[in-house]
Amino acid sequence: MAQCSAAGKAVVSQTRARAGEWFHVAGVRDFDSISIYVNGVLESKRATVQPDAYANGQDLMKIGGNDFDSAFLSGLVDEVALYWTPLSPAQVSALYEAGRLLDSRSRRRARGPGS
Repeated sequence: MAQCSAAGKAVVSQTRARAGEWFHVAGVRDFDSISIYVNGVLESKRATVQPDAYANGQDLMKIGGNDFDSAFLSGLVDEVALYWTPLSPAQVSALYEAGRLLDSRSRRRARGPGS
């Protein structure tokens, strides 16, 4: 399960993480909403009321944990990327597809040629 929050509001994914499986998680914050995508698919979206919460330092980003229930990720976070502008659903999906292709190639290399 992944969570994205802004301006005191949170969105939570319904996907449960499974050990040994690769997941692409994207949190998107735009002017008036926050969204969470898992493997390129929108799982939750919620309206927010403070569009400048990040700009004035009231709402800081955390990856791998939160302040609500002291829950922390038990696993690895890899290839974190931050963008200056909100990504569109098509851009999130394209990033997932690109990562999925790279992940399948690296697994084939780890097993050796012809596998």
